[in-house]
Amino acid sequence: MGIINKKIISFLSVLLLLFSLSTAVANAAIKQGGKCTKLGNSEVVKGKTYTCLKSGSKKTWVRNTASTKPKVPIVVDLSKSPSITPVADLSPIETCKTIDLTSRGSGSNGFPRPSNLANGKSEIKILVLPIIFEEIPFTDTDLSKLQSALKQTSDFYAKASYNRIKLTFEIPTKNLWVKLTTSAKDYGIIPNKPQQNNEIIVNDTFLLADQQIDFSKYDSVVIESGYSQLTTIGQGFGGQIFSTKTGTVNGATLEVGQIVGQSNIIAHELGHSIFGLEDLYVFLNSQRPTVPDPTPAGRWDVMSDASLQSEFFVWNKLLMGWIKDEEVRCVQNQISSTHYLSDFSNSLGTKLLLINVKPGVTIAMESRNNYSSGQGLLVYKIDTNISHGDGPITAEKLLLRKGEKKSIDNWNIELIDNTSTGLLVSVSKTN
Repeated sequence: MGIINKKIISFLSVLLLLFSLSTAVANAAIKQGGKCTKLGNSEVVKGKTYTCLKSGSKKTWVRNTASTKPKVPIVVDLSKSPSITPVADLSPIETCKTIDLTSRGSGSNGFPRPSNLANGKSEIKILVLPIIFEEIPFTDTDLSKLQSALKQTSDFYAKASYNRIKLTFEIPTKNLWVKLTTSAKDYGIIPNKPQQNNEIIVNDTFLLADQQIDFSKYDSVVIESGYSQLTTIGQGFGGQIFSTKTGTVNGATLEVGQIVGQSNIIAHELGHSIFGLEDLYVFLNSQRPTVPDPTPAGRWDVMSDASLQSEFFVWNKLLMGWIKDEEVRCVQNQISSTHYLSDFSNSLGTKLLLINVKPGVTIAMESRNNYSSGQGLLVYKIDTNISHGDGPITAEKLLLRKGEKKSIDNWNIELIDNTSTGLLVSVSKTN
């Protein structure tokens, strides 16, 4: 290599070294609060952008902290899917309003609804009447607990009905509380036997109630004792007429002992007394101490499991008049069809898909959330041939997820897709 070339290479190496050093020095000077010379200049140092801005009388480097907005995921509106079967191609809703085929003393799991119930009412006024037994006083603590439970019950019904119903509770003054002249022991409720009918306590309460209480002002009555470990009674008298000194009472509930002051129990018993709903669990007693599944409807409905404040099946909401006919889709003879169901908590849109299998038997589907595992399709069967206390509704324990299928009574059910707003479901006959 020539002498001149060597000198050029040496010169360029020195120049590159000086440039690197000057850049390093410049970068070292570019930091938050560091001095800068030309306003508006921007430099990137280690992936961070700094801009020369004026601060008072000085020019300083200021780090750009603006972040790019995260991309909002696009949610597909499944309700607009072209695959959805038009309403005109479905069966009339009356076809799927299953008749009740059992003869029972109280409660109904089908249509038509008994006329003396509160179905379809937007506001229900309920008297809450404390009672006192010789062995069970009603204390200020009991009153405070009861007031809290009534507020929770009112909120629960408002939410469950999409604010289509309002429950108003009234507790009379202490001088109007009823002191029973018969002891709890003499009533035979220490302890109370399973499915024991305690209607006599209700009748005696109304007989002893002060005439200052105008029962004709109320749609129903809740009778509640103070807390006691001596007994446990929770009973709803759906659609039953009771006579009082100031008019008749259309339905009542009775809670005594260990379960008083609990909103989930009150909500359950009101389901009986003002809406005529049936118990969805299986009655266990000395004649039937055990069955394979005592809660065939699972924990999806407060009428099945009152230990938790569950919701109501949308079928029960239809029975109670909270769901409009146009919010229900009905299938009977269609070979196959596709349907959109809005999210369970949504006050708008279609909420219930029904398949009429035969008189008294209907398959129901609705959107539900399983708390820990998110949204899915709940499938259950209503059979009004099955009596109250024998499990007239049987529900799947697990929700169907996207892509999953279920066969029931010669019908195939598939959850095609779901988003946070609803589900797309297909149903088809197998033969």
